[in-house]
Amino acid sequence: MLKKTKLSSLRAQRGNLRRSPRTLCVLAMTIILLSIPVFAANREDASGILYGKDNAYILQAPSGWILDNHSGVSEGLHAVFYPKGSTWKSSDCVMYTRALAKDKTINEVIDADITEFKSKSATGQVSTQANLMTGDKKTALVRKFVNKENKYYELGAYIDESKTVSMIILSCMTNEEFKKSTSAFKETVGSYNFLADKVNIMDKK
Repeated sequence: MLKKTKLSSLRAQRGNLRRSPRTLCVLAMTIILLSIPVFAANREDASGILYGKDNAYILQAPSGWILDNHSGVSEGLHAVFYPKGSTWKSSDCVMYTRALAKDKTINEVIDADITEFKSKSATGQVSTQANLMTGDKKTALVRKFVNKENKYYELGAYIDESKTVSMIILSCMTNEEFKKSTSAFKETVGSYNFLADKVNIMDKK
């Protein structure tokens, strides 16, 4: 199941750790990606609902991308995205989403992320990008993380909710593919719609 993370450790490591050197700490809270007939996953331009105790939100795969709720499960990711014709493991550019337990302000969340990135990436650079608007008219704060030495190009969108911070991440291995994929990232952030901060999760009998 997809884990909710502590604020001091905000990134998933993908595959064989060829992307981020940051580590992941997890809490017991889970978020599950649901597949329903109207919002079918593992298809081009598919939509999905992610939910946990304190959050539920919708995301849609951007044009030409796949929403996959299987390939990232072993890494704690039930919602991963990659271009049609590629795979989660092989694609030079991927996206994923996480919800973070909120015990700090969103700016403190971002600052903690930047601090951790710089502590493990001496040559890395972080820059503030233009804010993006979500589908439900919230402001997503965007940061760019770059480590050319380790082939790491990332955009992170941070969306402030009452009990959580939702994150949408674009992660690429080349600057060329990164530039090509920024429009897909913006489209995904634009599809974000928060549904509720109170979700009753019933145990399966």
